[in-house]
Amino acid sequence: MDEKLASVLEQFDIEVRNMYRSRGGFVCITDRGTMILKEFHSSAGKLNDEYELKKNLRERGFSLIDQHIQNKQGTFFAEDRYHTVYTMKEFYEGKECDIRNGYDGKMAAKNLAKFHKIASQVEISQRAKSQYQTLPMLLNKRTNEIRRANNYMTKAIKKGDFEHLYIKSYEMFFEQAKEAMSICEQLGEEKEKQCLGICHGEYNQHNVIKTEHGIATINLEHFCYQNQFLDLHQFLRKALEKTQYDKEIAKKIL
Repeated sequence: MDEKLASVLEQFDIEVRNMYRSRGGFVCITDRGTMILKEFHSSAGKLNDEYELKKNLRERGFSLIDQHIQNKQGTFFAEDRYHTVYTMKEFYEGKECDIRNGYDGKMAAKNLAKFHKIASQVEISQRAKSQYQTLPMLLNKRTNEIRRANNYMTKAIKKGDFEHLYIKSYEMFFEQAKEAMSICEQLGEEKEKQCLGICHGEYNQHNVIKTEHGIATINLEHFCYQNQFLDLHQFLRKALEKTQYDKEIAKKIL
């Protein structure tokens, strides 16, 4: 075992029997079950909010989530000698949701609906609520991004096939973006507030794991207080991208 990782693991009250590298960290087989050690790049406040959210979700029956493990000092953080910060959390063995499979997509959508329903019973911190942005604000940000990309590519001296295709398609997508903003503004803020709640923030196939005990929902570090349709939008978009925009897959998810 790497010496610097050994010094990190010693800070947790667990016995590591085996360890291997996995997506985003090191999976540890321990006397307390399977865990994953990951580098930490967020804030202590955000992690504490995440821990409390998961704790509340479990108390309400949404139990298959990767809760963080406290170290011997009762905090969530451990440093190596280079001051790299790590956290330890539970790890679920299983296969990722296969969004090319209609059944898996439907199952993941049901799991998301369950998450949203139970999360609506949980009181969220003022820190998370303060970061809320309306749909028009989010759409305006994305519209500005595609405008800036178009300006950059238009001015570029050397243009490849992608740049030419982007510039050719820009007006169509820009008009669609403006139409979307107009629709959201017509709905009004009061209508949007009816859909506000806790979002996973990164709900995709990598974070939906099929285990022998059911569906595990992992990696909630990007959870936020937003329009919950954003979670469904992200999952549906990923599914369509992976299936060459197969409408039947989309219908099963919806």
